Amino acid sequence: MKKTTFFLPIILLLSFFSCENEEQMKSEENNISAQEIADGHHYLVNLYNDKKLNESKLRTEVYCPECATSNFTNKLEIQKMAMIAKGYNSTEVNTQTAEGKTRLQNLGVLVNNGSTLIPIGSYKSILINDLHNRGRISSFLADDLLRVNLYNSGGSDPIYNTIYAEETIRQIRELRYSLSYSLRYNWIDRQYVDVFIQVAQDSYNNQQAGKLRPGSSTIIADAVGAVWGLSLGPVGSIVYGAAFSLYENEVLAD
Repeated sequence: MKKTTFFLPIILLLSFFSCENEEQMKSEENNISAQEIADGHHYLVNLYNDKKLNESKLRTEVYCPECATSNFTNKLEIQKMAMIAKGYNSTEVNTQTAEGKTRLQNLGVLVNNGSTLIPIGSYKSILINDLHNRGRISSFLADDLLRVNLYNSGGSDPIYNTIYAEETIRQIRELRYSLSYSLRYNWIDRQYVDVFIQVAQDSYNNQQAGKLRPGSSTIIADAVGAVWGLSLGPVGSIVYGAAFSLYENEVLAD
């Protein structure tokens, strides 16, 4: 009996590391880095903006003329079409996009038959909490992302929004150098926060280049959409990061 008691903590510890290694291997099978996800996000946002300026190109190259609207589902469609046209696996693109849309509707985030997101500032915290509730991220990372989300101003003054965006991206960059990153985040947390940082940085760069309107709101939408989509897979991360970005930038920030 004493031997069983003595070895139980060791068995539990080995089981813990076995599960963590299994999850690590599953993540590594995706074979895509945070930078590659950010690059995919950059491609979709810029493709959308370029095609929107020429509706005939949108119709012939992306095969979705109705996608250049404020409808969220249509924005998903244009990201989906563009990903497939770029050579991503069509089954993965279609499956991960559909799974995400269903989950958004079940969470009450996507309403009106899939056309509209709930008001600004509400859906991002729901998505972060959803990741935590499903065990995708730890409570430490969830708390840090929720804190960063508080810097989503939604203000309309361009000068104020530009300043706020600079403060927001500064705080996001600091996540990588925090004590939580080195001491509290597990291996999977670090994957998620790296994607959060890289996509937020790309969003900020797009704003600086005049591709997106200035503001912390869109930066947070990009980053939260990307990490939430990552729970579906790398393709889901790219598609949902871009879709939330464009929707927030065009609709909710008005």
